[in-house]
Amino acid sequence: MKLALGALALIALALPASAQRQKDLCIEDVSAKLSPARVAPGGKSLLTITITMKGEYHIYDPKPGDAIAIPTKFMPLAAPGIKYGTPVFPKPTLFHGKTRIHEGVIVIKIPVLTSKTAKGMINVGGDLKVQACNETGCLPPFALKLVAPLILGAK
Repeated sequence: MKLALGALALIALALPASAQRQKDLCIEDVSAKLSPARVAPGGKSLLTITITMKGEYHIYDPKPGDAIAIPTKFMPLAAPGIKYGTPVFPKPTLFHGKTRIHEGVIVIKIPVLTSKTAKGMINVGGDLKVQACNETGCLPPFALKLVAPLILGAK
């Protein structure tokens, strides 16, 4: 039993490192930015996620159009007084004539709405679950953790 628990602990510790290696293989740069970064309570901001893919790697669209493709999905970070709108992805490229992908520099925009009672500084963002592939194969799916501070107060 102790051996099994030890093996599970080692696997759990290896998962974040594995995701980091996968990211390093296929992604040149990733960032999250809010515009504006300071809003009055009840105000709106826009979270912009920018991903620069390496070489011939791509990620799938949220609606890839292929049953075996794993769609990209934004999983928002729960934050008091924050609501997220629907992520807006750029126009996809068609891969092999039917599968919708994103390659090169990918800019995803997510509206952020604040409640009238929200105050202080709140981290907004979340996990972007992706699967990166190229012509020869796919990496296992992984999550990009993206966070940006939003300051609530008078502009």
